[in-house]
Amino acid sequence: MSWAYAVLPFKDIPLFTAISSSSMPMLDLEFTAQQMANTAWAFATLKLLDVPFFAAISSAARTKIGDSYEDSKALTTILWALS
Repeated sequence: MSWAYAVLPFKDIPLFTAISSSSMPMLDLEFTAQQMANTAWAFATLKLLDVPFFAAISSAARTKIGDSYEDSKALTTILWALS
C-alpha cells in the first residue's frame, strides 16, 4: 500500500511514520520479500530516512529471501532503497 502513496505529489510524513511503526512488528511474520521491497522503495522514493525501519527490513529480508527469481528482484529493490 505504501508504494501507492509514494507517487503522490506530496509527502505525508505522519502516514509514513504510522506505516513504519505499525509494520515493524509484522515484517518477519506477515510480509513477503516483495512487500518489504515495495515498502522500502516507497520510503526511498520519498527520501524518507527511517533508520530503525530500514534496519528491521534488512533483518527480516535475510530470513525471507530465497533463491527464486522473484526474491532476487525483491532483494535488488531493497538494496536500491538502502543505498
